[in-house]
Amino acid sequence: MDMDESNMDRSQKYSWNDLHQLVEKYAGAFRSSGLIKGDVVALVGSNCVRTLSIFLATASIGAIFSSFATDMGSKGLDDRLQQLKSRFLLAEPTYSYNGKCHNISSKLNTAVGRLQQGGPCEAIILGSNTGFSSNCTSWDTFIARGEGRKLRFEQMPFNAPLVVMFSSGTTGTPKGIVHSHGIRIHQGLVLNGLKEFLMHNSLGPGDLHFHYTNIGWTLWNISIGALFAGATIVLYDGSPFYPTADDCLRLLFKHRITSFGAGPRYFSEIQKLNVVPNFYVRWPRTVRFFPTRDPIATFISWSISCQGSGNGYIVTATDGSPLPDGQGGELVCRNPFPNMPAMFWNDPQRKRYFDAFFAKIPHVWVHGDFIHVDPETKGIYVLGRSDGVLNPSGVRFGSADIYGTLSKPLITSDIADSIVVGQQRVDSKYSDPAERVVLFVKVTPGASVSGSLRLRSDLETSIRSQIAKDFSRRHVPSFVFAAPEIPYNAKGKKLEIQLESVLCGGQAALAKPKLTESEHQIIQWFEKFYDTEEVDGSHPRLDPRCREYGDP
Repeated sequence: MDMDESNMDRSQKYSWNDLHQLVEKYAGAFRSSGLIKGDVVALVGSNCVRTLSIFLATASIGAIFSSFATDMGSKGLDDRLQQLKSRFLLAEPTYSYNGKCHNISSKLNTAVGRLQQGGPCEAIILGSNTGFSSNCTSWDTFIARGEGRKLRFEQMPFNAPLVVMFSSGTTGTPKGIVHSHGIRIHQGLVLNGLKEFLMHNSLGPGDLHFHYTNIGWTLWNISIGALFAGATIVLYDGSPFYPTADDCLRLLFKHRITSFGAGPRYFSEIQKLNVVPNFYVRWPRTVRFFPTRDPIATFISWSISCQGSGNGYIVTATDGSPLPDGQGGELVCRNPFPNMPAMFWNDPQRKRYFDAFFAKIPHVWVHGDFIHVDPETKGIYVLGRSDGVLNPSGVRFGSADIYGTLSKPLITSDIADSIVVGQQRVDSKYSDPAERVVLFVKVTPGASVSGSLRLRSDLETSIRSQIAKDFSRRHVPSFVFAAPEIPYNAKGKKLEIQLESVLCGGQAALAKPKLTESEHQIIQWFEKFYDTEEVDGSHPRLDPRCREYGDP
């Protein structure tokens, strides 16, 4: 089912036979244009059936596919395309979002020019060629090349590369993460698509799966796996808040969706907008929800049900020694598992791959998540990324603990958003003996002291007291400040690591993280907090009233 902001109430529907015909047409055009096994096809475009068909056509030839959202910045796009050196680049010069049309021809023209300088690359424009000085091919011309060719599937090794996805690039050059034909990604093409959607989530023929995402996000790749369970998928391109959040949901559920997924930021936003699902009477009896990345920061909390059979997941200390249930530690995997990435792009010796997953603890996969296992239920709670773990006075805990407390009704009415990071400076000016926790809060009007970075005193006291009560006095932030905005990246992820880097390194650290212009502007506001004590000299390190809670 194909829909965008303009046709949500009259979406286009495609059968399996329709999809087969599209893939046959596109694969024929690619073969006639010279695409062979191992070549790379890059696409900048929308979440639609054409994009899906281009991907499947690429797979049928044994080529490698990589996709990027239309709103990706020029530098981010260039950083990734220059690594791929794709044989073909397909691009949509315009896109619509929140009722507005955006033209990205200039950005694409630059990208095409750079690629063609480095080697053979045919640029195929999925729209008007106006504004392109580079040598480009129209979509109609490209499609006409494949007329009359039958669909043929290349037989590929299990581990042959199929998809290249990229890390965020916020801590260095984006890493190209390669997934294979056999698996593709952790809820991937065939084996894991069947496992996740058929076994874990009970999807099948008659189900309609929707996941709000763009084609540059992991979840686009994941959601395609529902097809292999026989389910129908909804491909939607546009804003989830257009024309309003409530209207968008209403229009979506008119189609009787049985499986709904979105990122945590989406659920947080509809909660802030007080969107009430008063249309639930028209829902199917069962709707499966797929909140991703940070389920415990949405509007309910639950655990991952159990450990995966045979994978050897355990929780360890930083030295690799196992920890008992209830203690937080590294998520590691002691046994090989088939949906590991095949490799990193441009890493023939696999050094970057080894450093990312195996260098920290010998002979085991270190996933990079900070978790604990409930002693009674054995449910797994993901508390955050282990590289973002807070560690004041030797007490390790995840930022999700603090966010959970701030979401409580007695506090949340005054808080719009928050971010918490650690700070430990080591230079000629400062030498902090231990890490301390710094909390920034975006408050509602009236909850901060006018002309100050302080919160209203009763609110700050409530925050500190509640954190101490929920956890311990050592969890209480050393500093609490009001902030005008909380920094997020384009995928809705809080920029905790980048903010912590600036708080620990000051102005020198500000230039290191790779950020978009808007992200850099927001992070730059926080640079003053490198000199934390000087920002507000009267700011208390720890409210004595917190001592009645938690540890003595």
